[in-house]
Amino acid sequence: MPPKREPQPIEAKFLFNRPIGWMPSPLADSAQPSVSHSPAKNEALKEQFAAYIQDEIAATTNNRSQYSDTMSSSDKVKVLSGIRAVALDPLSKFYGLDMATTTASSMTLDQHFKIQLGSYFTQAIYVIGIWVNKPVETLDAVFKGEGGEQTPTKGKAAKRSNEDKMAQRTVPPWYQDCCTITGVETVDAAHIVDAQATKSMDGPLGFWNMLRVFWPLEDIQQLEITGHEKRNILPLQPTAHRFWDRHKFALRPIPHPTDPEHNIYLQIIWFKDRHAEIGLADKGRSKETNLSDHRRTMEDSIGAGARYVIHGDIYQLSTSDPEKRPLPNIYLFQMRYAMQQLFAGQQAAGALQAIFGGDPPDDPGTARDEVFMPSDWDCMLRDALKLGILNTTTEAIWRRCILERTFKQNLRRYKKWKEEQEEGGEEEEVEEEVEEEDN
Repeated sequence: MPPKREPQPIEAKFLFNRPIGWMPSPLADSAQPSVSHSPAKNEALKEQFAAYIQDEIAATTNNRSQYSDTMSSSDKVKVLSGIRAVALDPLSKFYGLDMATTTASSMTLDQHFKIQLGSYFTQAIYVIGIWVNKPVETLDAVFKGEGGEQTPTKGKAAKRSNEDKMAQRTVPPWYQDCCTITGVETVDAAHIVDAQATKSMDGPLGFWNMLRVFWPLEDIQQLEITGHEKRNILPLQPTAHRFWDRHKFALRPIPHPTDPEHNIYLQIIWFKDRHAEIGLADKGRSKETNLSDHRRTMEDSIGAGARYVIHGDIYQLSTSDPEKRPLPNIYLFQMRYAMQQLFAGQQAAGALQAIFGGDPPDDPGTARDEVFMPSDWDCMLRDALKLGILNTTTEAIWRRCILERTFKQNLRRYKKWKEEQEEGGEEEEVEEEVEEEDN
């Protein structure tokens, strides 16, 4: 009996460079993709909404905002800056925003914007919190002492499942242990949706539906990560992985119009260039980066070398066997891309200046363990330091302040969760007693 043939490796190749928003032309007898990424019809309304958000950011930094008094001004500006970046993107579509022009109302446009922004703000806080916060059940291993009042022990990341560990070992060889973007043979098995975020979600489908408030995402009925861990892994070389996790670039997923099981397109989005395109940053920035595709060569006055991976580059992933070697789940890519738009907006230079440009907050003194540092704040602090908005002293003060604030937030979450667990245990005991009496 002949040995079973192994499926061919998944092929990752560069195709061409196209403007952001590019979609492949389907064959004449093919149906159009079910997800439309075409620009929103009412761009003028979104631009007005973005200007309204900017005014709200200015009012918040000047302590004149009437929007919310339950958060620190830095937290408000952080979230508002992310929403504004999404509003400026031509590919976004804010659910309910166009009601201002389609329904008869005595409200002014600003009054309508205020109501809508309140809803979007709540949604953004929720999805950001899920993505960056430690799952509450893992805090048991962090807090020690009665009620969790003592300083926590050195924390570790949430434990990954055996299936997730297996996926990280299994998937890179499908790509010949090569980075999908650079071709480098030393790779990390990068998560598309972070393992911590996966644990924090009540369910990926509910999270997906929250993101549909901001983006024209497909109305799907099922989405799972648990049990499908291999489709949540993308091999990336360490530098690319780090840039991806720090929201320097994103991978915009594009469905193949005729054979999505065997093919998927990914477009490189360098946020420094994207922000210049949508008016969130100064234009004229270099599109070249120190991330290069070693499968492509270029020649210049210095000589031949690997070609830079630049904004708008399109890559295609192809598999010969979608059952044994499936491609990454496009919905997980879309989920991550939507979240990265929020995070990158928070890291734009103007947002960092609005948040960190004034005097630092009161120094809490001792620093809590870094286990409490949310990843979005960590990225923002790094970028503010690099841009010179913060120096090493003020960055350290901000870091201690955020760690202290997050420690207290997590302690409240932990106590509430423990109370719910105890109440649930008491209810189970009562049910068992009733069942015994009935028998």
